Amino acid sequence: MSVLERSLARLDRIDELGVLRGHEGRAARAYFAAFAELLPPPWRFDGRNRMPPRDPINAMLSYGYSVLFHTLHATLLKLRLHPGLGHLHAQVAGRPSLVCDLMEEFRPLVVDAVVLTLARKHALDPDEDFELPDGVNAMCRMQPAAKQLLIARLEARMAAPVASREGEEKISLYRLLRAQAARYARALVPEGVPHTGLTWLGSEHGVAMRRLWMVTYDIGDDRCRRKVEQVLSAFGERVQRSVFECRLTVDEAKFYFARLAGMLNAETDSLRAYPFCAACEPEIGWLGIGERNVDQRVWVL
Repeated sequence: MSVLERSLARLDRIDELGVLRGHEGRAARAYFAAFAELLPPPWRFDGRNRMPPRDPINAMLSYGYSVLFHTLHATLLKLRLHPGLGHLHAQVAGRPSLVCDLMEEFRPLVVDAVVLTLARKHALDPDEDFELPDGVNAMCRMQPAAKQLLIARLEARMAAPVASREGEEKISLYRLLRAQAARYARALVPEGVPHTGLTWLGSEHGVAMRRLWMVTYDIGDDRCRRKVEQVLSAFGERVQRSVFECRLTVDEAKFYFARLAGMLNAETDSLRAYPFCAACEPEIGWLGIGERNVDQRVWVL
């Protein structure tokens, strides 16, 4: 965790893509080192290798990532996004870099979780269910029955309902993946909302979390007030006539408040935003009509 925390703490100061990729590489090595510690005997995993995968765990990871890759690729095409125009992965001819970018946050949530479960529950045997390599550069291949089981578990994982910020009801990871792709598409248009990753439980580890904000305003001009209310309605919920409750990450708060500042008359208008910490939220009380603003987060089980 210390490696991941140090990398996350430095992200705001990075302005070169090469440096950012270096941090991602170190974080990935630390992540997979921790992943290996969770595997019971007789499973072995000495780190990520691919093209070709040389052990059963890497064979399952590579195959699972391929399934996730093609699922997201089809989703981007439906949204009329060019799969090859990415941001973080290098632009290589013939490689859908945008797919590589957007699938990153779903790797641990979908593929890694399924592979780890199969290994820990001994649903597969590393000797019987795989064709092990007989040379240094040979490929480890999954037997057909093992491949079918992995596909079935991946499909079940993607179809399983999870709690998310997409609404009050649980939604499947298929829908969550499509929602993230659509959110990215909306970020590309003028005045679009910045794209943010999934909200993970555990802000104490430095992961972007949404906190509750109370936004109040006193605006005399009707036209200006309607514009402000339209912006607030896009990411918050009106709880009183001039009060909204919103859940925003730090970056989203900076973006929206800067946008609102450009709409106000500094001499006559007033808008205030009050953040609430996680420890304070349970102490918030109310009387009369209305319901508590419930945090919708993704739980990884």
